[in-house]
Amino acid sequence: MTFLTVATGALTYGVKEGMGLFSFMNHTMFRDMKVFKEVHELFSNVLMAVIFAHIAGVLLDKFLHKSRALESMVDGYKIGNEEGVKLTWVQKAFGVVAITLSLFAFVYMLLSPNSLLIADGNQKMDYAKENPAFYKECISCHTLYPPFLLPSKSWVSMMDTLQNHFGDDASLDAATTESIKAFLVKNSAETSTKESSMRILASLDKEKTYLAITETPFWKNRHKEIDKAVFKRADIGKPSNCKACHDNIENGLLNNRDIKPI
Repeated sequence: MTFLTVATGALTYGVKEGMGLFSFMNHTMFRDMKVFKEVHELFSNVLMAVIFAHIAGVLLDKFLHKSRALESMVDGYKIGNEEGVKLTWVQKAFGVVAITLSLFAFVYMLLSPNSLLIADGNQKMDYAKENPAFYKECISCHTLYPPFLLPSKSWVSMMDTLQNHFGDDASLDAATTESIKAFLVKNSAETSTKESSMRILASLDKEKTYLAITETPFWKNRHKEIDKAVFKRADIGKPSNCKACHDNIENGLLNNRDIKPI
């Protein structure tokens, strides 16, 4: 049961967030992430039930039957019907090695966030190469927002109204406008395998067109516990300045580990 819980957890981590041993599965099975999550939760709950049942059994045996089962788990000594039974040196050595390896693995993952078990399988995007016009025109004025943060109709509406781009005239020539629009639509939230994209899409009112990421219900919910005064700090300025807190957002990465402490 422990193995199944760990295995399904690793699968869920890979499919859902594109990280860890199974990160390669994110691109092909991300739409089934809910199934993996539910299976993992099932095994986790069963494992917890087994653990509690085991603890209850040990305590019952200890206090009701006056056995030394609890002590046996610590010292490895158990009294049988005729004589005491002790662990052999091989069994003890196996136990020590198993515990040592478990502790080593835990420390390794804790100190090495890019270890194979929890490494980020998402590659940084080089938007300057992907679409030079998008990179040049957008980053010159504000954070370079990854296209997967909004649905295609939002990008189309935004690119069609550049003459009034949040109060500024950001008009471009027709060829550049169409190039950027096509790139944004091609890489919009609907085409992304990222968990954030799916959650953004799920949160939207289908009758509305959102022109700002900070207007989406998902963004508001994720940032609702942050004091509004934080966004007014000199090093942040406004809620839309995502790169102030998200180190790699301009490279298309939105991982919790990249969030700067505020």
